[in-house]
Amino acid sequence: MIDYSLYKALHVVAVLVFVGGLLGLLLLPARPDLRRRRLITLWVSSCAAVVVLVAGFGLHARLGGIWQGWVVSKIVLWLILLGAVTHFRGRAPASPVLAWSACVSVAALAVVMAIYKPF
Repeated sequence: MIDYSLYKALHVVAVLVFVGGLLGLLLLPARPDLRRRRLITLWVSSCAAVVVLVAGFGLHARLGGIWQGWVVSKIVLWLILLGAVTHFRGRAPASPVLAWSACVSVAALAVVMAIYKPF
């Protein structure tokens, strides 16, 4: 069995890679000469998203597997960020700074849910 601290480390590192990849998708213009970079960024983000999900459910199991409100809210926030990756995979946003700010805000809200567990 995998230790709680290893699950937590995998989860945090994967979240950082996922948000970094999302940032890359948002800031790289969708030009034909950058298509390969955007594709690599998309693959890295997608693989990190899978690790986030697996490690997150591993953490959930280690915490007893009780479905509390903060766990559900983190899953919803994760799905919102994953939706942003799929939305911006083929094109850059009209306002990268606004899209980046929104995604960082959603990620920050997920961090707050994990730290404070308000409900």
